[in-house]
Amino acid sequence: MLMQLEAPVEEWLSSREVVVAFRGAFSQTALVDLGALIRNRVRFSKEGKKIFAVFAELAQNIQRYSADRRCSRDDAEGVGVGDITVVERLEHFEVCAENKILREDRTPLARKLNRIEKMDRDEIVSAYKRQRKVGAEPSTKGAGLGLFEIARRASAPPQFRFKELDSRYASLKLVVRIRKQD
Repeated sequence: MLMQLEAPVEEWLSSREVVVAFRGAFSQTALVDLGALIRNRVRFSKEGKKIFAVFAELAQNIQRYSADRRCSRDDAEGVGVGDITVVERLEHFEVCAENKILREDRTPLARKLNRIEKMDRDEIVSAYKRQRKVGAEPSTKGAGLGLFEIARRASAPPQFRFKELDSRYASLKLVVRIRKQD
């Protein structure tokens, strides 16, 4: 069973072996340092590479797309703020990311996540390859590959939840499971 999406982060963390947990601004320096922590804590096996790739995608999504921004010397637009955790359970790892989004971004994001959730592995790989050929979507800061990349690495479809915060903002929580020895 994946983590309870409604459970507070503190409750969720207390019942698992924490590999890394971070709440704050996702500057490039923070991403590099967190990546090094993960490499040191998770043996660099097949699942270790998957954990690192999923972590990197989720962290970059927070850095680029979080509606909560902090000033940064590296980026004039500031860097995104959010939470990311990697925990180890008996049979799998879970990578969880949460950040604030604009409510207007909720519907297109939910549409994409719902579409990915219904795909099998071959369909995800095909969609990933198609998106690589098409290239960046005009309204995004990336090539639109991140969620497909996450789904390719996951052992089960990513779980997600939106929570309305106020009239302008919502939060997005994504949880990705990676089976050990997968």
